[in-house]
Amino acid sequence: MDSFAIFKVSASALEAQRGRMNTIASNMANIHSTQTESGGPYKRKDVVFSTLPIDSNKSPALEGVKLVQVVESQDPFKRIYDPCHPDADKDGERIHDYLPLIAFLYIISFLDNSLTQMTRKRPFRNWLEEGISPVP
Repeated sequence: MDSFAIFKVSASALEAQRGRMNTIASNMANIHSTQTESGGPYKRKDVVFSTLPIDSNKSPALEGVKLVQVVESQDPFKRIYDPCHPDADKDGERIHDYLPLIAFLYIISFLDNSLTQMTRKRPFRNWLEEGISPVP
């Protein structure tokens, strides 16, 4: 077996996962995109992997992985009640592709704002309770 075959397998996996990460980054960057060049909201993209034979002269034959293609999700759009959004229909709803990630990002945003608010209150609470000045 080629002594560098394992590195070829690992390199193929890293390259394939880099493609997946780029696709995920694209999905996250466009999560709030409601208008695309095709006219509708952004469709989430998924990756398709396949095996990649690694050149090795001996058995067992090693296989790596390769990214075959990036495809648009075939999931139907979800309807979100958002009457203030410019793309909302007369019922106050708009269509969106990836609702769970939107909900997750809103939760993270809420937690971030809550933690920021808590950390801002702490120095003043210490000042009130213990007489420790919040300003050095």
